[in-house]
Amino acid sequence: MPSVLAVDDQPGVIEMLQQLLEPSGFEVTVVYNGNDALQRYKEENFDIVMTDVVMDPMDGLTLLAEIKKYDPDAIVIMMSGFTTKETAIKALKIGAFDFQEKPFQFKELLLSVRAAVEERIKRTAAPEDDAAIERLERMKNKDLDKREREIEEREKALETSQQQIEEAEKMLQEREAFLEMSENTLFEKGQILQEQETQLEQLMEDFEKQKSDTDE
Repeated sequence: MPSVLAVDDQPGVIEMLQQLLEPSGFEVTVVYNGNDALQRYKEENFDIVMTDVVMDPMDGLTLLAEIKKYDPDAIVIMMSGFTTKETAIKALKIGAFDFQEKPFQFKELLLSVRAAVEERIKRTAAPEDDAAIERLERMKNKDLDKREREIEEREKALETSQQQIEEAEKMLQEREAFLEMSENTLFEKGQILQEQETQLEQLMEDFEKQKSDTDE
């Protein structure tokens, strides 16, 4: 069972971490300040440390630096409700594995802890386990390659579908333009026929009038 050292001066946060992690298969040890956390880590070498940034008398960044001095392979997840870009960058430079902001997104936090456990196993693996780790990495890479190919194929299919839709829309627009032109042409022809009929009627009237005049 992976061991977690949770460090925070707020009991409510500690209780929340216990309720989230313990049912998920983690053994959680809690302390409420940086000094006690450093001492407990040196005694037990936990798999993961989760520490708040703002604490007295030892803040989280100092605790991170001290733990990394003692154990360069230590996995430390920083937590803070008052995160600044500078603080996050400094923590990562010192060697933090991740930086989680409060209030927590529980799913994201749990994923981070699980990833931290995998990283801890890699860092502390015995030399004879290196081949197994390499095989695992190759399997992950193959799976990633497969997913990338699937995504590319889906994108190509979507692109083809989009092209087909655009072509269909273009054909529809051309057909509508043709129908509109045809309607205009028919209307013009109708007007011409009507004019011709009017002229024919006038000619017939003139003819009948001339005939009547001749008969008289």
